[in-house]
Amino acid sequence: MTISVRPLPGLLRFVLIGLCLLLLAGLFGGCSQMSTIQKKGRQLTRELPFTGDGLRRTLAIGPVENRTPYRRHPFEKQLKDRLSATLQGTCPRVLMPAAADGVVQSALETLQPQGAGAGPPRNLVLAEAGRQAGLNAILTAAVLDISAIRQEEGHLWYKDTLTYLRVQVAMTVYDTATGAKLLDETTEHKTEVEDLDGADVLRSEDQMQPAISSALDQLAGLAAERVCERLSALPWRGFVIAREGDRLVLSSGAAIGLKPGTTLEIFDDSSTIDGAQGQKFFLPGLKIGEARVSAVTEWQAEATLVSGEQVKTGNSVKLR
Repeated sequence: MTISVRPLPGLLRFVLIGLCLLLLAGLFGGCSQMSTIQKKGRQLTRELPFTGDGLRRTLAIGPVENRTPYRRHPFEKQLKDRLSATLQGTCPRVLMPAAADGVVQSALETLQPQGAGAGPPRNLVLAEAGRQAGLNAILTAAVLDISAIRQEEGHLWYKDTLTYLRVQVAMTVYDTATGAKLLDETTEHKTEVEDLDGADVLRSEDQMQPAISSALDQLAGLAAERVCERLSALPWRGFVIAREGDRLVLSSGAAIGLKPGTTLEIFDDSSTIDGAQGQKFFLPGLKIGEARVSAVTEWQAEATLVSGEQVKTGNSVKLR
Protein backbone atom coordinates (compact mmCIF):
# COMPACT_ATOMS: atom_id res chain seq x y z
CA MET A 1 0.00 0.00 0.00
CA THR A 2 1.31 3.39 -0.93
CA ILE A 3 0.69 6.44 1.23
CA SER A 4 1.01 9.77 -0.45
CA VAL A 5 1.63 12.97 1.49
CA ARG A 6 0.21 16.12 0.02
CA PRO A 7 2.14 19.31 0.70
CA LEU A 8 0.44 21.83 2.98
CA PRO A 9 -0.91 24.99 1.39
CA GLY A 10 1.56 27.88 1.66
CA LEU A 11 -0.46 29.98 4.13
CA LEU A 12 -1.14 27.05 6.49
CA ARG A 13 2.53 26.10 6.41
CA PHE A 14 3.57 29.61 7.50
CA VAL A 15 0.96 29.61 10.28
CA LEU A 16 2.26 26.30 11.67
CA ILE A 17 5.87 27.50 11.51
CA GLY A 18 4.89 30.67 13.40
CA LEU A 19 3.14 28.65 16.12
CA CYS A 20 6.20 26.44 16.52
CA LEU A 21 8.45 29.48 16.91
CA LEU A 22 6.13 30.96 19.55
CA LEU A 23 6.15 27.66 21.45
CA LEU A 24 9.93 27.49 21.38
CA ALA A 25 10.15 31.09 22.60
CA GLY A 26 7.90 30.22 25.53
CA LEU A 27 9.93 27.11 26.35
CA PHE A 28 13.21 28.97 26.48
CA GLY A 29 11.86 32.24 27.83
CA GLY A 30 11.76 30.97 31.42
CA CYS A 31 15.54 30.80 31.47
CA SER A 32 16.26 34.31 30.26
CA GLN A 33 15.26 36.40 33.30
CA MET A 34 18.34 37.40 35.28
CA SER A 35 16.80 39.32 38.17
CA THR A 36 13.34 40.01 39.53
CA ILE A 37 11.77 42.08 42.26
CA GLN A 38 8.75 40.83 44.16
CA LYS A 39 6.77 42.64 46.82
CA LYS A 40 4.57 41.36 49.63
CA GLY A 41 2.75 43.95 51.65
CA ARG A 42 -0.37 45.63 52.86
CA GLN A 43 -1.50 49.19 52.49
CA LEU A 44 -2.97 49.82 55.89
CA THR A 45 -4.66 53.16 55.25
CA ARG A 46 -7.04 54.23 52.54
CA GLU A 47 -5.61 56.12 49.58
CA LEU A 48 -5.87 59.85 50.28
CA PRO A 49 -6.23 62.49 47.55
CA PHE A 50 -3.47 65.05 47.13
CA THR A 51 -4.28 67.81 49.60
CA GLY A 52 -2.83 70.74 47.65
CA ASP A 53 -1.92 72.64 50.83
CA GLY A 54 1.49 73.68 49.49
CA LEU A 55 3.34 72.50 52.61
CA ARG A 56 6.16 70.00 52.59
CA ARG A 57 6.11 66.77 54.61
CA THR A 58 8.81 65.73 57.06
CA LEU A 59 10.27 62.26 57.54
CA ALA A 60 12.96 60.61 59.64
CA ILE A 61 14.58 57.28 58.84
CA GLY A 62 15.04 55.38 62.08
CA PRO A 63 17.75 52.79 62.71
CA VAL A 64 17.95 50.15 59.97
CA GLU A 65 18.54 46.61 61.26
CA ASN A 66 20.56 43.81 59.75
CA ARG A 67 18.86 40.57 60.80
CA THR A 68 21.07 38.34 58.66
CA PRO A 69 24.31 36.58 59.69
CA TYR A 70 26.30 38.67 57.17
CA ARG A 71 28.24 41.26 59.18
CA ARG A 72 31.49 41.95 57.34
CA HIS A 73 29.81 44.57 55.17
CA PRO A 74 27.51 47.34 56.55
CA PHE A 75 24.48 46.38 54.48
CA GLU A 76 22.12 48.14 56.89
CA LYS A 77 24.03 51.43 56.51
CA GLN A 78 24.00 51.07 52.74
CA LEU A 79 20.23 50.57 52.75
CA LYS A 80 19.64 53.62 54.96
CA ASP A 81 22.00 55.86 52.98
CA ARG A 82 20.44 54.79 49.68
CA LEU A 83 16.91 55.39 50.98
CA SER A 84 17.88 58.85 52.19
CA ALA A 85 19.71 59.81 48.97
CA THR A 86 16.92 58.56 46.73
CA LEU A 87 14.21 60.38 48.69
CA GLN A 88 16.19 63.61 48.67
CA GLY A 89 16.84 63.34 44.95
CA THR A 90 13.42 62.28 43.71
CA CYS A 91 10.86 63.50 46.26
CA PRO A 92 11.19 67.29 46.76
CA ARG A 93 8.00 67.47 48.85
CA VAL A 94 9.64 65.44 51.61
CA LEU A 95 12.17 66.94 54.04
CA MET A 96 14.42 64.95 56.35
CA PRO A 97 15.62 67.20 59.23
CA ALA A 98 19.17 66.32 60.20
CA ALA A 99 18.45 66.35 63.94
CA ALA A 100 15.41 64.09 63.68
CA ASP A 101 17.34 60.80 63.37
CA GLY A 102 18.81 61.31 66.82
CA VAL A 103 15.36 61.99 68.28
CA VAL A 104 14.03 58.73 66.84
CA GLN A 105 17.09 56.78 68.03
CA SER A 106 16.71 58.14 71.57
CA ALA A 107 13.01 57.27 71.60
CA LEU A 108 13.66 53.69 70.53
CA GLU A 109 16.36 53.28 73.16
CA THR A 110 13.75 53.88 75.87
CA LEU A 111 12.08 50.64 74.80
CA GLN A 112 15.17 48.46 74.97
CA PRO A 113 15.72 48.19 78.75
CA GLN A 114 12.15 47.05 79.37
CA GLY A 115 11.37 45.24 76.14
CA ALA A 116 8.66 46.08 73.66
CA GLY A 117 5.89 44.45 75.73
CA ALA A 118 6.57 46.13 79.09
CA GLY A 119 6.31 49.88 78.49
CA PRO A 120 4.53 52.06 75.93
CA PRO A 121 4.12 50.32 72.56
CA ARG A 122 6.69 51.00 69.88
CA ASN A 123 4.30 52.76 67.49
CA LEU A 124 3.14 55.22 70.18
CA VAL A 125 6.70 55.97 71.33
CA LEU A 126 7.71 56.73 67.73
CA ALA A 127 4.62 58.90 67.15
CA GLU A 128 5.21 60.96 70.31
CA ALA A 129 8.88 61.48 69.47
CA GLY A 130 7.96 62.43 65.91
CA ARG A 131 5.43 65.01 67.10
CA GLN A 132 8.02 66.71 69.28
CA ALA A 133 10.46 66.78 66.34
CA GLY A 134 7.87 68.11 63.88
CA LEU A 135 7.77 64.93 61.84
CA ASN A 136 4.84 63.71 59.79
CA ALA A 137 6.19 60.17 59.42
CA ILE A 138 8.94 57.84 60.61
CA LEU A 139 10.40 55.03 58.48
CA THR A 140 12.00 51.92 59.96
CA ALA A 141 13.58 49.16 57.87
CA ALA A 142 15.48 45.90 58.12
CA VAL A 143 17.54 43.62 55.90
CA LEU A 144 15.62 40.40 56.63
CA ASP A 145 17.30 37.71 54.56
CA ILE A 146 20.21 37.03 52.24
CA SER A 147 20.11 33.48 50.94
CA ALA A 148 20.47 31.16 47.98
CA ILE A 149 17.33 29.53 46.59
CA ARG A 150 16.78 27.04 43.76
CA GLN A 151 13.83 27.17 41.40
CA GLU A 152 12.72 24.98 38.52
CA GLU A 153 11.99 27.04 35.44
CA GLY A 154 11.02 26.33 31.87
CA HIS A 155 8.46 23.93 30.41
CA LEU A 156 8.22 20.23 29.63
CA TRP A 157 11.61 18.77 28.67
CA TYR A 158 13.27 22.19 28.70
CA LYS A 159 13.06 22.54 32.49
CA ASP A 160 16.15 23.61 34.33
CA THR A 161 17.01 24.29 37.97
CA LEU A 162 18.38 27.79 38.47
CA THR A 163 20.06 29.25 41.54
CA TYR A 164 19.21 32.74 42.74
CA LEU A 165 20.63 35.08 45.33
CA ARG A 166 17.61 36.36 47.27
CA VAL A 167 17.71 39.60 49.30
CA GLN A 168 14.65 40.54 51.40
CA VAL A 169 13.98 43.95 52.95
CA ALA A 170 11.15 44.99 55.30
CA MET A 171 9.90 48.57 55.54
CA THR A 172 7.35 50.21 57.86
CA VAL A 173 6.23 53.85 57.78
CA TYR A 174 4.42 55.27 60.83
CA ASP A 175 2.07 58.26 60.73
CA THR A 176 2.94 60.47 63.73
CA ALA A 177 -0.55 62.00 63.84
CA THR A 178 -2.17 58.65 64.66
CA GLY A 179 0.61 56.12 65.28
CA ALA A 180 -0.85 53.96 62.49
CA LYS A 181 1.19 52.32 59.75
CA LEU A 182 1.05 54.05 56.39
CA LEU A 183 3.04 51.23 54.81
CA ASP A 184 4.07 47.78 55.97
CA GLU A 185 5.84 45.89 53.19
CA THR A 186 8.36 43.14 52.58
CA THR A 187 10.15 43.29 49.23
CA GLU A 188 12.59 40.81 47.74
CA HIS A 189 15.09 40.91 44.89
CA LYS A 190 16.36 37.80 43.11
CA THR A 191 19.48 37.63 40.97
CA GLU A 192 20.52 34.53 39.02
CA VAL A 193 23.96 33.31 40.08
CA GLU A 194 26.19 30.33 39.47
CA ASP A 195 25.53 27.16 41.46
CA LEU A 196 25.53 28.21 45.08
CA ASP A 197 24.06 26.84 48.29
CA GLY A 198 23.19 28.59 51.55
CA ALA A 199 26.49 27.75 53.24
CA ASP A 200 28.40 29.07 50.25
CA VAL A 201 26.67 32.45 50.55
CA LEU A 202 27.91 32.80 54.11
CA ARG A 203 31.44 31.69 53.21
CA SER A 204 31.48 33.88 50.10
CA GLU A 205 30.15 37.12 51.54
CA ASP A 206 33.04 39.11 50.08
CA GLN A 207 32.56 37.52 46.65
CA MET A 208 28.78 38.07 46.72
CA GLN A 209 28.99 41.62 48.12
CA PRO A 210 28.62 43.38 44.73
CA ALA A 211 25.47 41.39 43.91
CA ILE A 212 24.02 41.98 47.39
CA SER A 213 24.79 45.71 47.20
CA SER A 214 23.18 45.97 43.77
CA ALA A 215 20.05 44.25 45.08
CA LEU A 216 19.88 46.60 48.08
CA ASP A 217 20.22 49.65 45.83
CA GLN A 218 17.30 48.50 43.69
CA LEU A 219 15.15 47.64 46.70
CA ALA A 220 15.91 51.04 48.26
CA GLY A 221 14.86 52.78 45.06
CA LEU A 222 11.55 50.93 45.01
CA ALA A 223 10.96 51.66 48.71
CA ALA A 224 11.70 55.36 48.27
CA GLU A 225 9.17 55.56 45.45
CA ARG A 226 6.46 54.03 47.66
CA VAL A 227 7.29 56.32 50.61
CA CYS A 228 7.16 59.42 48.41
CA GLU A 229 3.81 58.34 46.99
CA ARG A 230 2.28 57.90 50.44
CA LEU A 231 3.68 61.08 51.99
CA SER A 232 2.60 63.20 49.04
CA ALA A 233 -0.97 62.07 49.75
CA LEU A 234 -0.74 62.51 53.54
CA PRO A 235 -2.54 65.61 54.89
CA TRP A 236 -0.14 67.91 56.75
CA ARG A 237 -0.39 68.13 60.52
CA GLY A 238 1.69 70.22 62.91
CA PHE A 239 1.87 69.89 66.68
CA VAL A 240 1.78 72.17 69.71
CA ILE A 241 4.92 71.54 71.79
CA ALA A 242 4.55 74.41 74.32
CA ARG A 243 2.00 76.94 75.56
CA GLU A 244 2.48 80.05 77.68
CA GLY A 245 -0.69 82.11 77.98
CA ASP A 246 -1.90 82.86 74.46
CA ARG A 247 1.51 82.05 72.96
CA LEU A 248 1.94 78.63 71.31
CA VAL A 249 5.12 76.99 70.03
CA LEU A 250 4.74 74.64 67.06
CA SER A 251 7.20 71.97 65.93
CA SER A 252 7.04 73.11 62.28
CA GLY A 253 8.48 76.24 60.69
CA ALA A 254 9.57 78.02 57.53
CA ALA A 255 11.27 74.92 56.11
CA ILE A 256 7.93 73.25 55.46
CA GLY A 257 6.28 76.46 54.24
CA LEU A 258 4.64 78.07 57.29
CA LYS A 259 4.51 81.89 57.15
CA PRO A 260 3.49 84.65 59.57
CA GLY A 261 -0.19 85.40 59.26
CA THR A 262 -1.20 81.82 58.49
CA THR A 263 -4.35 80.77 60.38
CA LEU A 264 -4.39 77.28 61.86
CA GLU A 265 -7.16 75.13 63.29
CA ILE A 266 -6.35 73.27 66.51
CA PHE A 267 -7.58 69.76 67.31
CA ASP A 268 -7.54 67.73 70.50
CA ASP A 269 -6.21 64.37 69.31
CA SER A 270 -4.13 63.58 72.39
CA SER A 271 -6.45 60.73 73.52
CA THR A 272 -5.47 57.16 72.68
CA ILE A 273 -7.28 53.92 71.94
CA ASP A 274 -6.01 50.36 72.38
CA GLY A 275 -5.35 48.35 69.24
CA ALA A 276 -4.34 44.78 68.41
CA GLN A 277 -1.13 43.22 69.75
CA GLY A 278 -0.68 45.82 72.49
CA GLN A 279 -0.56 48.81 70.15
CA LYS A 280 -2.10 52.19 70.96
CA PHE A 281 -3.24 54.87 68.54
CA PHE A 282 -4.04 58.56 68.80
CA LEU A 283 -7.72 59.29 68.22
CA PRO A 284 -8.65 62.09 65.80
CA GLY A 285 -10.33 64.72 67.97
CA LEU A 286 -12.67 67.67 67.61
CA LYS A 287 -11.65 71.21 66.73
CA ILE A 288 -11.03 73.16 69.95
CA GLY A 289 -9.61 76.47 68.74
CA GLU A 290 -7.67 78.55 66.23
CA ALA A 291 -4.28 80.27 66.22
CA ARG A 292 -2.44 82.64 63.89
CA VAL A 293 1.28 82.21 63.13
CA SER A 294 3.21 85.27 64.34
CA ALA A 295 6.86 84.29 63.76
CA VAL A 296 8.83 81.45 62.21
CA THR A 297 12.31 79.96 62.41
CA GLU A 298 13.53 77.21 60.11
CA TRP A 299 11.99 74.34 62.10
CA GLN A 300 9.62 75.98 64.59
CA ALA A 301 6.90 78.63 64.70
CA GLU A 302 5.20 80.82 67.26
CA ALA A 303 1.46 81.37 67.05
CA THR A 304 -1.01 83.52 68.93
CA LEU A 305 -4.11 81.82 70.23
CA VAL A 306 -7.25 83.30 68.67
CA SER A 307 -9.75 80.99 70.36
CA GLY A 308 -9.76 77.85 72.51
CA GLU A 309 -9.03 77.88 76.22
CA GLN A 310 -8.50 74.10 76.31
CA VAL A 311 -5.52 74.09 73.92
CA LYS A 312 -2.53 72.24 75.38
CA THR A 313 0.76 70.60 74.51
CA GLY A 314 0.21 67.60 72.25
CA ASN A 315 -2.69 69.07 70.28
CA SER A 316 -2.41 69.04 66.51
CA VAL A 317 -2.89 71.85 64.01
CA LYS A 318 -3.75 72.06 60.33
CA LEU A 319 -4.35 74.83 57.82
CA ARG A 320 -7.75 76.46 58.03
